[in-house]
Amino acid sequence: AGGCASPARRPKASGGRALGPLAHGCKVELDVVAPETGRYDVRIRYADRSGAAGEQELAVNGRPAATVRPRRTRGGDWTTAGARVDLVAGRNTLAFRQVTGKGQLDYVEVE
Repeated sequence: AGGCASPARRPKASGGRALGPLAHGCKVELDVVAPETGRYDVRIRYADRSGAAGEQELAVNGRPAATVRPRRTRGGDWTTAGARVDLVAGRNTLAFRQVTGKGQLDYVEVE
């Protein structure tokens, strides 16, 4: 997470832990493997209890790909949001950069 966030206990998160809160400008990178080149859905499970609508920029392999706008959450609620992106066959790097809000990232799915 580039030193800007660390795992924290969150009882309603998968595995009881989530990454965050992710402050403005915080960037989280992770590698994913695509079986073939093509369009894929990237979904995140996310919480943002900052009181503001959260927004993250999603880059794929260093190139801007989409803006992810999860809805605001309260208490122990979680929400999902996503984007459709192009991946190449093999290893790809997804980077999420927090633009507004202070999100907590539970997990990322790619289909």
